[in-house]
Amino acid sequence: MTLPLSDCLLTWGGETILFRTDMPELVSALRREAGPFFCDGPVAERAAAALHLTLRRGGEGEVGPYDRVRPEVDPIRGVADVVLEGPYSIDEKVLTTIVYAAVLLRFRLLQHHDHVLHLHAAVLVHEGKGYALVGPSGAGKTTITARWVRAGGRYLSDEDALMADGRVFPLPRALRTSVWGMRRLGLEGKTQSYQGFFNDHGERWDVSSHYETTPLPLGGIVLLQPRSVEKARCMSVGRWDLWTRLIEEMHREYLDPANTSEIAQEVKRYNRQLFDTLERILNQVPLVGIEYDLERDLDDLPALLTQWMDS
Repeated sequence: MTLPLSDCLLTWGGETILFRTDMPELVSALRREAGPFFCDGPVAERAAAALHLTLRRGGEGEVGPYDRVRPEVDPIRGVADVVLEGPYSIDEKVLTTIVYAAVLLRFRLLQHHDHVLHLHAAVLVHEGKGYALVGPSGAGKTTITARWVRAGGRYLSDEDALMADGRVFPLPRALRTSVWGMRRLGLEGKTQSYQGFFNDHGERWDVSSHYETTPLPLGGIVLLQPRSVEKARCMSVGRWDLWTRLIEEMHREYLDPANTSEIAQEVKRYNRQLFDTLERILNQVPLVGIEYDLERDLDDLPALLTQWMDS
């Protein structure tokens, strides 16, 4: 039996995404977890949404969402419609929705921009610009972002940087746009290391008021280099080191080579032009490396970053 679809609107990067699902509890979860991007629009606005994301309830024993993704594009209307099918728990459903809506935004940008780069990076906001902090998992991106916000700053992301046309776009990941907490991040038992995620009373800390939801000019790229050093410092980085590190931290999209849909073709074209895009960005914005001790210096990095951004 086909269940009726509930829907809602999400707005990211100037694009409107119509999310539809046969699980109304998921719409409620999105309203709660993706608040900065959730909007209530009239029927006409829903019909005009450039992107459609549909999530249907899967049956017992069906494969997971990453094996059952069916992207389809209507070239006349310019609508991308991705249907995800499979069994989900509520947490998996919410996470999958956010991730795939972000992927759809990326595809939409590819239709408008020839040069798009998606990096594994946090993005801090300073003086109306977004600064990408590039580094591997464990480099302290989320913790540095938390320290930045505690000091009164704003941020676009603690995990992803989507760059196009000299701008960096908000790209939510892992549901960190609303409330940071130990359970959310899987950090139980590490309260001392991650105390920045909590207020002075040990309660979970709502950071949504610090989240920037509009695209900003890209102000610069910071290469995070945690290592044993006597003192945290900014340093120049050789071009070859920049190239190799940034290539390592690129997010690339892989689909079934047999998939000949318009979306799959866009992804292949995107992968082919990544190096040209990277070269262009490296020539346009300031670049710096930061060396720091991961256990000792994280509290000092917001001030050090601000000093570099103002220089």
